[in-house]
Amino acid sequence: MLCDEDGERFLEDFLKRGRRYIVAGCAPVMQKKLFRDALEKAGLDINKDLIPLDVRNMKLDEALNVVKNALKEAGKDV
Repeated sequence: MLCDEDGERFLEDFLKRGRRYIVAGCAPVMQKKLFRDALEKAGLDINKDLIPLDVRNMKLDEALNVVKNALKEAGKDV
C-alpha cells in the first residue's frame, strides 16, 4: 500500500526527476493530495509531472483505454 511507510519508501526510490507519472484511480483531486508530498520530496512539480486519471466506476476495458489515451497524449507508443 502506498499509504503507509513502505509506500513512502517505495515512492522515494521510484520517483525520478525528468519523468511524468500517470496514476489511474480515484478522483484526481484525491490523487494529488495522496502524492503531493512524495512528488515534492523528489523535486517534481505535481501540476506538470503527475497525470491523474479518474477511472472510478469503469470496466477494465474502459479504464485501459483511458490509460492508453493518456500515454499517447504523453507521446508514448502504446
